[in-house]
Amino acid sequence: MPIVAFAMMPMCQSAMAQAIKASEQPNFYASVRGWDVFSITDSEWGFQGCRAIKNGRSGMIMIGYTPIDRTANNGDWQLIVPTLHQGRYDGGIVSVDGYEYTGQFGFSQGWATKQLSEYELASIKDGDVLRVKINGDPVPSRSWELKGSTAASLKAYECTHKGGIAPNKVTQRSAPSTLPPVPKSDPKSPFLFSPDAGNLPAGSKIDYSSIGNCKFVFSQPFRCSFSFYVPDQQYKHTFLIEDTFNENPSLLVRIKSSSEIHVWETGMVPGNGLDPKDWKFLGDWEIGGSNGECLRPKDNQSSEAKRNLGQDSWELCLLM
Repeated sequence: MPIVAFAMMPMCQSAMAQAIKASEQPNFYASVRGWDVFSITDSEWGFQGCRAIKNGRSGMIMIGYTPIDRTANNGDWQLIVPTLHQGRYDGGIVSVDGYEYTGQFGFSQGWATKQLSEYELASIKDGDVLRVKINGDPVPSRSWELKGSTAASLKAYECTHKGGIAPNKVTQRSAPSTLPPVPKSDPKSPFLFSPDAGNLPAGSKIDYSSIGNCKFVFSQPFRCSFSFYVPDQQYKHTFLIEDTFNENPSLLVRIKSSSEIHVWETGMVPGNGLDPKDWKFLGDWEIGGSNGECLRPKDNQSSEAKRNLGQDSWELCLLM
């Protein structure tokens, strides 16, 4: 049966399992927290968005984001799982940590697809274990661990916004060697440094970049670059932190003080000024660590930030 073949595939062949229709062509975009993200192009309909996938105890699971009307500002989220169902449509139950959601599945070439509401997606991002029961499937239920699903869905969203175009890793690999190290500042925290902006207007990129070694709680240490921008009146510092190999989330950081910081997740390079309206707000953060080397979310967050932070621990530390 074709689904058995998919479930047995090693990760190096995961691109083959991305295609749930014969007309689809997957292209690797990035890896994040144990998930691989692929852009999907249909031979008839063109770019179809991006999917995050990983292998689990029940085979492969996918979380997809498809743009509406050729734009990524509004889109549909899908859950895609293996099935032995031979029909076209049937009902089923998706449960996250025991909380159940009923809905309709569509079937194609050994895959079952369910549209996800924002509430269901938030539950998946915040959950630990996903179970799927599909009516009429000989396999009574399948389950997957959801570790990394927040970062994976954010990366799929970013991929769709960028039209599925992966970053040029050759350019990114060679560029950081010419950048100066992240300077220390007074008081203590290196995150409170800003280069001289001259007379540039707010939102302008400052002609100064630096490089460091960063680490999220959920990641291995990675090389990170800092790009600085002229803050507007309510902020003292504004900068973009990016993984030079695009394998970890990028953060736009706006600092009022060491205990009042606003952070967005984005892999998009700012264009004309800094406008985070299409980025993912990660809430209110603060500076921590013995030398002010860490940025971390505060305990109390808005509902929007809680949805975007999900179950992941987002503390970012600069390795001094």
